Amino acid sequence: MKKKLKPLFVRIDEELYEKIKLLVVKKFGRNYWGGLREVVEEALRIYIASHDPQVDVPQQLQNIRPNNPPPKVHRVYLEVRHILRTQFGVLKEATYSQLARAIALVRGTDKRTIRKWINLFLAYHCIKHIGGVVYELL
Repeated sequence: MKKKLKPLFVRIDEELYEKIKLLVVKKFGRNYWGGLREVVEEALRIYIASHDPQVDVPQQLQNIRPNNPPPKVHRVYLEVRHILRTQFGVLKEATYSQLARAIALVRGTDKRTIRKWINLFLAYHCIKHIGGVVYELL
């Protein structure tokens, strides 16, 4: 079954247009308009997947980084990272207990608070779970 295509007319910056035109010609050769359609469709899929969690994300797009964390999450992460570096000497990897102590100094000692902030840091890719009780600071 043939895909039904809809026209989309937009105006973009001339410099951006020239860059994308060069990339499309390199990748697709003479098939400029068909290649441009594929590039624009892929860019739109990535944009939609990064902004709408309800959309079924294709397998190749599942590892894209979400939008920047909200300002509050980013601010707390920077404070926690500063404490980890100054008080614990942690530069790249921290254990759960080190993270928990740093979060306790910044936001409070309640276990639910600590768990909440670790989950937020993981969700917004501020930290990455490496294995066991070790997390990488990103």
